[in-house]
Amino acid sequence: MVRHTDAIPLIVIAGQQDQVEELNKTMRNAGHPVQCSWISDVNELGDGLDQINPELIVVFQDEVDKLMKAIIKIRDRFASRIPVIVCSRAVDENRIAAAMRIGAQDVVSLNFPSRLVAVIVRELRAFRLEQELNKAGQTVRDYKQQLTAALHSSAEAIAVVREGVITKVNPAWLEQFGRTSAKELLDQPLLDFFARSSHVTLKGALIACALGRLQLDLISASALISDGSSLPLNLKLKQSASKGNSDVIITIAADHDVNQAPEQKLKRALHLDPATGLYRRMYFLKRLSAIMKREPTSGVRALIYLKPDQFGSITQEIGPLATEGILVQMAALLKELAQPGDLYGRFGGNIFCALLARGNSRDVDAWADNLIQRMAEHTYTAGDRSISLTVTIGMVPPEALSDDAGDMLKQAESANAKGRKKGGNCLSVMEFSETDTRIRAYDATWVKRIKSALIQNRFRLLHQPIATLGGEEQAIFDLLVRMLDEQGNAILPNDFLPAAQRNNLMKPIDRWVIGAALSFCQAKNPDQVFVRLSRDSLVDLSLIDWLGKKLAEQEVPPEKLVFQVTESDVAQQVEPSIKLTKQLASLGCQVALEHFGTGRNSAELLKRLPLRYAKIDGSLMQGIAGNGDLQDKVRELVHAAHEQRVLTIAEQVQDANTMATLWQLGVEYMQGFYVQEPDVVLADEPNAQ
Repeated sequence: MVRHTDAIPLIVIAGQQDQVEELNKTMRNAGHPVQCSWISDVNELGDGLDQINPELIVVFQDEVDKLMKAIIKIRDRFASRIPVIVCSRAVDENRIAAAMRIGAQDVVSLNFPSRLVAVIVRELRAFRLEQELNKAGQTVRDYKQQLTAALHSSAEAIAVVREGVITKVNPAWLEQFGRTSAKELLDQPLLDFFARSSHVTLKGALIACALGRLQLDLISASALISDGSSLPLNLKLKQSASKGNSDVIITIAADHDVNQAPEQKLKRALHLDPATGLYRRMYFLKRLSAIMKREPTSGVRALIYLKPDQFGSITQEIGPLATEGILVQMAALLKELAQPGDLYGRFGGNIFCALLARGNSRDVDAWADNLIQRMAEHTYTAGDRSISLTVTIGMVPPEALSDDAGDMLKQAESANAKGRKKGGNCLSVMEFSETDTRIRAYDATWVKRIKSALIQNRFRLLHQPIATLGGEEQAIFDLLVRMLDEQGNAILPNDFLPAAQRNNLMKPIDRWVIGAALSFCQAKNPDQVFVRLSRDSLVDLSLIDWLGKKLAEQEVPPEKLVFQVTESDVAQQVEPSIKLTKQLASLGCQVALEHFGTGRNSAELLKRLPLRYAKIDGSLMQGIAGNGDLQDKVRELVHAAHEQRVLTIAEQVQDANTMATLWQLGVEYMQGFYVQEPDVVLADEPNAQ
């Protein structure tokens, strides 16, 4: 008999071959091709089970007698899980009961082909399901054995967590947490062994990882050691490789220096302060000077000079050796808030300096305020003593920075001294006020350059992806504008937009951006692009007609465009903003509220504008992973948005801790350098004028 590749292998025990052929015909006519192997002698059944590997045995037998019992006995010996169906001329309840008592699954008859097919299909499905379950069970058992072996053989500290509860730890993990027995940790919530400030971030990371929705980098968390102290750790989270398993494997990341070559370690040792791990004074100055000579590709920079208040009295109280431990703890808090692109140094003694890289000035101020609060709320330990202290930060703001690193440090130090003289525990910003004459001179230069760039089409768009924290991936981009100088070098918005805003040039820039965004949609077909509208465009009565014509000309679906307006601009132009956003919505475009959460009554704007998105301001992301107050505020903003069916986007997301925290707070989307730095949209945008 020819066997089809998709045919179901059966053993048929029958006295006549025509019974086998009739069964084969019945199954094929019902759409279930089978490969029937005929056995006429029961004594051949054992060999048949070994050689054929059937999924079902069909026995043509009218009576449940000794022969039937012998068949079941052989089946049980060689392949006990294979189902047996009895096929007889007549079927009744007594026959079925008698067959099932000795181990058969059912009794059928060729006289009732529909029931025969249904019973065979049912038993085949049950047999295959049992096989799959057995395979899955074996896979899980193999996985557990491999995981256990890996745990005990690994030098890394590893724990396995299921639904937030620790199920396995290895000796290295016990040692890291100062424990002697696994019983102290097993079946306990993981969060019980970490500081409360790390809970939201850890919980979000665990859930995201268990669902396989996010691939996280290192997560920073503060562990609670058995002696009552805390220890900052970097954790790597990985989803279990076992299918259907919700385990999360957590590894404590090894020190960055462990795998470095000896010469690299020596070089780092020469550059780093041994106590705090921050750059030494001379190397910090060298790096600072080099960075300040390069223009940033995006965002802003600010220089800070940090010094603890009344530190002399603390030194007298606990002694100079103990104060070094306090400074180490301060450096640890500083590093917890560090973001990619930052530069940190210890300037000797009790002084710390940092060059910050952030999205805008609000983010810089929020970061400094958060650090001051964290420093004040932290309890520092010195032996068996607990110490509280405050700090003052002197800052050179982005608009006052120059490439003279030495002068900038003097200005930051001076600002710090003024802050401490006022009582300390504050952010003191360098006094920097431009005179009207200087502003006019500044604007005169920039206005000419902006107009020239508009005429010569020397603007470019950059796109920054907006990533989902949940559902399916989408091609969504926030479009950012850059101006090119006469040599083709990019000029950041912070340099030219203030002059454009003061001199009524935002309207043509906005229209150039909209035209370029439509060209991008034609060329790349993204799901959506976010386009900023300035305050001038909010009161531009001709914008809607112009936009309607552009959409028709370029045949771009209007729902691809999301026009974003800032909360501060809307607050100053409430009625025009409501009118314009409703008109945009009537065209089919969508609307987003940018810098959400920075105003006095943010939630009220959600009710008055036809919004699809609310972009939570990046200043609220500065240190949110360890700041309960910020988490509560963002949670309230998300709740208010969801009540109005508005989706939320977090701005300026720079690290994995922030992303994990946002996941737990219910934010749907994020953007920032952690997702991707802005990239050029098109090499040559068409003139949008």
